[in-house]
Amino acid sequence: MRERKLARKLDIRTLPDDALLTIPEVCSYLYISRSTLVRFCESGKITKRKVGSGVRFYASDVRACIRNFTAITISEPTAERTLSQ
Repeated sequence: MRERKLARKLDIRTLPDDALLTIPEVCSYLYISRSTLVRFCESGKITKRKVGSGVRFYASDVRACIRNFTAITISEPTAERTLSQ
């Protein structure tokens, strides 16, 4: 819980492009869950970096995700369910 409170005080706009962010920091900044961040990584919407045994994200990659977020959500087609009888 303490990590989350600290992460919300983070202002990503003032960080250098090569600053590395943790998973809780990115989730908190983007207001998404960890599982959503995993889906973003798997689909290529954000790039993760392996640092030792952990995962980090460059601040520039998080900013790019934010810039593209509107385009991503608009361009994704909604899944229509069909009922087979």
